[in-house]
Amino acid sequence: MRIMNVSLLEEFAKSHPEAEQFIKCWHYEVQEKTWRGYQDVLESFPRAMIMQTGDVVSFELIAGDCYIFCTLHYLARILVIKGVGTLQQVLVLKNQPALSKEERYAYSSH
Repeated sequence: MRIMNVSLLEEFAKSHPEAEQFIKCWHYEVQEKTWRGYQDVLESFPRAMIMQTGDVVSFELIAGDCYIFCTLHYLARILVIKGVGTLQQVLVLKNQPALSKEERYAYSSH
């Protein structure tokens, strides 16, 4: 998967050094994947929280402490990071509107 908004991970790691190694491992593993649907995500990350229609996912980095909130575009093989933080912060992001149809397909598949 091509990962967008990696700068959010880098910023979070700077202010939370205890999460840096977890972030690096997650980033490496995700960029090697080619997910075709939320079932594929759950095979790789069984504790992932699949929200809405399967294209909004929260990944737990550190048990009960640190999460990555993303939108997945399976056909284009793109993962867009929306935020990194605590469960409370991720739940706030969950209530924000997802990308519009135009925004979803604005990303190149290359």
